[in-house]
This record gives sequence, C-alpha cells and structure tokens, in this order.
Amino acid sequence: MLDMTGTGVMNAGLCLVDGSVFQMLRSAVVVFTAILSVVVLKRKLKAYHWVSIVFICIGVFIVGYVAIAKDGSNASSNPGIGVFLVIIAQMMVAVQMIVEEYVIEKYGAPALKAVGYEGVFGFSMLGLLLIPLYYLKVNYNGVVCNVDDGDTCTAGPYPIEDAGDAWEQLKNR
Repeated sequence: MLDMTGTGVMNAGLCLVDGSVFQMLRSAVVVFTAILSVVVLKRKLKAYHWVSIVFICIGVFIVGYVAIAKDGSNASSNPGIGVFLVIIAQMMVAVQMIVEEYVIEKYGAPALKAVGYEGVFGFSMLGLLLIPLYYLKVNYNGVVCNVDDGDTCTAGPYPIEDAGDAWEQLKNR
C-alpha cells in the first residue's frame, strides 16, 4: 500500500513541477531512509554518511526553493504543492524500504520472495482499482479525441482509467 500510495502522490507532484525538479527531489528518499534506519533499525551511520546527507538536504532545499520561487516559467499550476507532494512521497518510499528491511531481517523472508509478493499484491490491488476508476469521471479543459469513432472529438467527462481502451490500444499496436 505504501508503494502504490507513494507512487500516486509522487505522480501528482510530478504534474505540478518540472521533470528535472521532480528527479532531483527524489533524492530526498536517501535522507528519510537514513534517518529511519537509525531510528527504527538501530543502524549506526559513519561521519561521511551524515556529511552526504547534509549535502543532499542542501541540494533538495535549493531545488525546491528555486522551483517554488520561479514564477510561472512552466505549465505548473502550483509548484509549491508539487514540491510538497514529491517530498511526502519520498517519506512514504523510505517507510516502505524500512518496513521491507525489517520484515526480511526479523522473519528471515527471502528478499526475492518478498519482492514477488509485493508485485502480486500490487498487481491485484491495481487491477481491482481499475473497476471504480472506470466509473469515476473527470472533466478535461481540452478536447478528448477517440479515433475509433472516425476522429470525432468530444470534451469530457471521461473515465480516470479506461482499461478496455488501453487493451484495444495494445491490440492495435
């Protein structure tokens, strides 16, 4: 659940910031994972680890600040919220990593088996989510074109996720 939620929050943040800012902010996961590994897993970090973490914090702060400070130079509607969402998502990813490490250490679970179960669980949950996401409709300010109808274009509302249409696109590739 942390993986899916983190990915969703991260993608929402990506919609609000430039791709380069998004990629740079993702390095914050190192900071959160290091802190949680000390607090939860009782790991000891060496001085050069802490120095690296400080440099990452400085870099993330600078990138986040510049993204928020530059006013309207991209299509972002609110880069401040985007930066916040990406950072929150990195916290979720860090918690996920620590939980996985804890489970593997405590229960002796084989790492590949744990990753396999994570994949099966994620596939199953996202597959089930396709059903309500088809019936939830959103409006789009632009125009949505359906080439199957002879290039007729209609404005929303349209489903958040349309698995049937995706399957048709895969078949017609």
